[in-house]
Amino acid sequence: MAEAAVTIVINKAVAAKALLEGETHNVRENIGWIETQMKTLQSYLTEVESKNAADFINSIGDLALDVEDILDTYLLEMESHKTRGPFGFLKHPSCIPCHAVTERYLSLEMKRVKKRAAEIKQFKCDITAKSDIDEEIWNQTDKFQKKLFGREETVQKIEAEIFSEKKKCRVISIVGNGGVGKTTVARDIYLRVRSNFNCSAMVYISEESNYGEILLNIGKQVGLRESRMRQNMEEHLYSFLRSKKFLIFLDDVTDKWDVLKDIVMTDSRNGSRIIVTCRDPIFSKLAFHLDPLNDSEGKELFYDLILPTPEDTLSVVLKNVGDKIVQKCGGLPLAIVVAAGLLGAKKRSERSWNEVLERMSEGVENDNLKILDLSYQDLPAELKPIFLCFGIFPVNCETSVLDLIKFWVGEKLVVLVDESIKPEKIVHAYVDKLVSRNLIQVSRKKSDGRVKGWRIHLFLHNLCTRKVEEINFFCSWDNLRNADVASTARRVITNSSSSLNDNNLQNFAVPRKLRTLHCFGKVFRD
Repeated sequence: MAEAAVTIVINKAVAAKALLEGETHNVRENIGWIETQMKTLQSYLTEVESKNAADFINSIGDLALDVEDILDTYLLEMESHKTRGPFGFLKHPSCIPCHAVTERYLSLEMKRVKKRAAEIKQFKCDITAKSDIDEEIWNQTDKFQKKLFGREETVQKIEAEIFSEKKKCRVISIVGNGGVGKTTVARDIYLRVRSNFNCSAMVYISEESNYGEILLNIGKQVGLRESRMRQNMEEHLYSFLRSKKFLIFLDDVTDKWDVLKDIVMTDSRNGSRIIVTCRDPIFSKLAFHLDPLNDSEGKELFYDLILPTPEDTLSVVLKNVGDKIVQKCGGLPLAIVVAAGLLGAKKRSERSWNEVLERMSEGVENDNLKILDLSYQDLPAELKPIFLCFGIFPVNCETSVLDLIKFWVGEKLVVLVDESIKPEKIVHAYVDKLVSRNLIQVSRKKSDGRVKGWRIHLFLHNLCTRKVEEINFFCSWDNLRNADVASTARRVITNSSSSLNDNNLQNFAVPRKLRTLHCFGKVFRD
């Protein structure tokens, strides 16, 4: 779980090489040592991930974070010297001793780092670099478009209610536990029927979602004029919807329905419909319950993903193991889909499949979502921090190519070494691997077929959040109330701009090692 910190340090060391021209041999040697040593530790992490070695993993993560601080401090000083030009010391002779002090700082810090690295090696016991990397399987995104297995009858009933002759605005609830596919079913229906309405909106709601921002999102999508959203938005939105035949899809709306219903539930008789997904039914009259898939439906979904063509077959032995893996998923489509993605990235062998089955059987009985954690553990070292980045963005938020470029390049998770290769291509190369493993979903495409945005399931988002907080890769704003957390926080996230008000800042400890602040909330100006 320390892969994110190690990967960033490796990329920063690589980037530092471009700035080393004219530096002493000692400086170049230290930067080169950082790159080499971190790659060695990265290989240890690949092997130890499945073992009980939390202290060992944490020691590597802590070392990587401290080395990152050293690099940032040194590179900043080195950049300031470089900007003076190759003969800057003639105009600014004071920079000569400053440069010497900077180099001396690097040398002293590197001695401490090398000592800690030696201690880590000493206690690694039988941990050795892993050489048998699973063969990478490249798949086209379109191959992973899921069918609504076992939901055909429910979909037909919902669509019948949507197109019924009843003119009164009606709410249709799709109810079920997490992972049963509520969002998948609702979104599929919404996208197919929205053209039959005057206007439509699809809004994903989370615990952090602000009431005003939800209404603003609906207003933008249905076509409410911007001038009417600035003042008396609730009144203007209600009046606008009342005059339209609209379709609105609100995902995971349970906690917010009481405050939203008075706006979206208009008294119009234009045949408007509202689709909501929730854990508990909002209206018992039009509530469609989604239960876990039965055994045959689960297997049909699983083997449709594992065997993409009719000519593709499995041996009797693998079929038997596959059936047991499906049973471990408890009929949850999310678990089945992720399991198929994990196995699809491995060599199709009895040994590799049995290993997955055995790991799914460990720990808590009937943990149907254990496969999510196993799929993360199975990711190559360079993909783990890439996947964790999706936990930084708000839950149910669509992540665009531009969002990922800004973050990955800014945090040195990827380095643009070849200027001829566009950043978009690098982003797609990484994300396509995560899509092929069914860890993230394509949410939108451009007219030419290229992917425009991605989403991640709530449970997978929670997995990312848990992992990154374990390694202190980033922390939430509320966690800064804890002085110990604040003392080591480097990347902080807040989903509300009000957190940055002077009154709120008084209740938080100052994160003195802060390097990045991500604020995803709407910024309000007086």
